[in-house]
Amino acid sequence: MDLGMPDEYAKFTKDYTFLWTLRAKPKEGMRVVVPGNVEDSWGMVVALSTPEQLEKWSKEQLASVIRVATPKELKAAQRTAPRSRQRVRESDGLVGVQVVYMDLGMPDEYAESRKAYTFLWTLPAPPEENMRVVVPGDEGESWGMVVALSTPEQLEKWSKEQLASVIRVATPQELEAAAVKRRKIEAEKNSWLDEARRAAGLPVKGRRRKIPEGYPAIAPVSGTATSLAKAQTFGSMWWRAYKAARNDEEETRFNQIAQFWYAQRDALAEEVRIS
Repeated sequence: MDLGMPDEYAKFTKDYTFLWTLRAKPKEGMRVVVPGNVEDSWGMVVALSTPEQLEKWSKEQLASVIRVATPKELKAAQRTAPRSRQRVRESDGLVGVQVVYMDLGMPDEYAESRKAYTFLWTLPAPPEENMRVVVPGDEGESWGMVVALSTPEQLEKWSKEQLASVIRVATPQELEAAAVKRRKIEAEKNSWLDEARRAAGLPVKGRRRKIPEGYPAIAPVSGTATSLAKAQTFGSMWWRAYKAARNDEEETRFNQIAQFWYAQRDALAEEVRIS
């Protein structure tokens, strides 16, 4: 969230887990700089991570908070923050929609596990559920899907200045191109997972296939890693397969192999630490 946004804005946004390696102790409400997808971004500490939240990730997957906002930066942000905070009222006659950020090629059901955000609808065509749209994002225009009309209660959480508008609706040509791309991606993923199944000793129909471009080579399922880096690489490949598993059988087997290599990685890391 931008440095000038009020603390209560955090209640309506998704929080992410970061490591804290700074000298100062973390506090709720503390404004910080964290790594973003493209460049460093502002954020706010909302809570200390629980053990369960940390255990979802490996050390390599967690980025660290970069620094804390300076008093000078906080003061400057307060001066430039919007002064008008008048909430949207039902009598204003504004139409809002709840939109989930998601790529155009993602299936509709993906939205069920994602957070929806409120946008104003100012386009001539009436909004419909599952309509694919372009909306403003943190890094420019982004694809999204309308999941519902906004209720008066959802609109009243915001001031008019805080609510962005849906930019446009996806064209039929864009939707068709995305569908073709999605089928190709799904076929490549299934081909890679079939080869992982084959290596893991699970039954597979059809002949052996070449690993699709962009996917890692299938790592061994047993043995001894000759280095910490190899143990990490092998474990990461099987962890990726585990996260993409299509059924319980694959989940169990792929996770078992990933943990086998991660155990070797941790043991090698400990040897390096004490040597």
